[in-house]
Amino acid sequence: MRSRLGSVLSTVVIITVGFITLVGLLVGPELGDLWVVVNNGLRIPLFASLFIQIAVIIVTLTIILGLVNLMVVHITRLRRGEGRLLNRVNSGVLLAVFILTLAIYFVERVTSTPSQQTISRVLLENVLVAIESALAALLFFSLVYGASRILRAEVSLSRVLFIAMVVLVLVAALPIPGLGIVTQFYNWMLLVPVNAGARGLLIGIGLATALTGLRILFGQDKTYH
Repeated sequence: MRSRLGSVLSTVVIITVGFITLVGLLVGPELGDLWVVVNNGLRIPLFASLFIQIAVIIVTLTIILGLVNLMVVHITRLRRGEGRLLNRVNSGVLLAVFILTLAIYFVERVTSTPSQQTISRVLLENVLVAIESALAALLFFSLVYGASRILRAEVSLSRVLFIAMVVLVLVAALPIPGLGIVTQFYNWMLLVPVNAGARGLLIGIGLATALTGLRILFGQDKTYH
């Protein structure tokens, strides 16, 4: 009985907070008298802003706790000597880089100005971007290798078209002169089909998010229990 009462109470609280936040975000000054009632009378936008700030603080604390837990796991691995030698070396490198990054950040906050070329910016532009580019290149070549294995299994129109698009993107990305038609077709592919597909995915994600939010607001999904 007590568990059922707590479940009903938590559902009511979630629905109330959700609807207040939704109304506070949707209702604007262009609605005239309704905006006056919602803003000046009920102060719903103020409560919606407060709820959003609380959510941001909770998410931030969650990230910090996750980071602390990650550091504790690696410190425990090093202290107890758990796992293989390579795993312990990886843990030591991770902890050293984490401590060094924190130290650089706090030192730069005290001694540097935003206009200066800080060490953090240099590391971001010359190290992190280079690593991400290398990983993207490996991902692309893995895609090409996977496509070739697909053709070995069975040849179909859709698979041949997929291979042709992969080869087209690869060739168009190379710095080879005299690829005017290929480059134009590649740019058209990016502007029209790829852009349309990306927008369709974003619309689908938005609709799915809205539907999930409405199900939570109406108490049909209770994953927060």
